[in-house]
Amino acid sequence: MQSLDNQHFTPPHFDDLEALTRREEKILRLATEDLSNEQIADKLNVSSSTVKKHRENIYRKYSICGKIEVRHFLRRVREFFEKSKK
Repeated sequence: MQSLDNQHFTPPHFDDLEALTRREEKILRLATEDLSNEQIADKLNVSSSTVKKHRENIYRKYSICGKIEVRHFLRRVREFFEKSKK
């Protein structure tokens, strides 16, 4: 039996970032830096529960569920943001 970590996961197309609010996009960018909700909250001067709710909304918009999918999603989003800098 294959490990869940080895299963192929295809995240959504990232040209659809306009589906996110500006705050969600900012939180998503910070989340790709491996910051915790508390660290993101400190940077944005909001509560960690606010960050948690925004992250839940982001994952819902992209049909992401479960820790493994979140990890793969954040990795792909980080790659997308790095490529868009060039």
